[in-house]
Amino acid sequence: MTPKLTRFLLKTLAWLPVFYLLWYFTRESQALLMAVVLKPLIGLTFPVDVPSLQKGSVLTYGLQVPATLTAKGGEGSFLGTITLDVLIYSCGIPLFMAMMFSSLECRRQWWSLLGGVAWLLLFEASALYVSLCYNALNMLHAIGADTHWLMGLPWNAHFSLFAQTTFALVFPSALAVMVWAAFNPAYFSLLPSPRSRRR
Repeated sequence: MTPKLTRFLLKTLAWLPVFYLLWYFTRESQALLMAVVLKPLIGLTFPVDVPSLQKGSVLTYGLQVPATLTAKGGEGSFLGTITLDVLIYSCGIPLFMAMMFSSLECRRQWWSLLGGVAWLLLFEASALYVSLCYNALNMLHAIGADTHWLMGLPWNAHFSLFAQTTFALVFPSALAVMVWAAFNPAYFSLLPSPRSRRR
C-alpha cells in the first residue's frame, strides 16, 4: 500500500464521524425532502389516496384495502400502515462525503461532491419508492389478497428478509464507493500492481 493511499484511508476514517453526525442530525430535513419527492410517484401508483405522516426520519403511509380483497371478504376496508426510515437508504451519503473530502486535495472538485450526492439522493428516493410498493404487496399477501398477478413472484419470508437487508444496508454503502470511484479514477493508480508485489 502506497503512503498516499494510506493517508487517504486515514483521512477518510477521520472524516467519517463528522459526516455521520451531520447525516443523523439532518434526518428530519432528509425525510421532508423525500416525502415531497415521493408524493407524486405515490399518487401515480396507487388508485386511492395514501395519507402520510412524518416523525423524525420515519415516514408512515396509511393504505386502505377494500375488505373484498382480503381472505375473509365482506364489506368495509382494512387499514394498513407502512413505515419507511430514510436513514436506512441514505447511509452511503456520509461515507461518500468522507471519501470525497479525503480526495479533493487542492483541486476542490465541488461539482463532483454535489453530483455524487445528487446520484445518491436519487437512489434513496428510488429505494424508498420500491420499498413502499414492496411492503404494500407484502401487506396484501399477508391479508390473503391475490398477488400472483405480479409476474408470479414467490413470496418467501426468508428470501424477502435477505433481499431487503442487502438492498437497504449493503447496497447503499457499495454504491457510495462506486460513485466515488467514478469521480476519482486517478486514485486507482495508487493501488500496488501485481508486478510491484512480486518485487
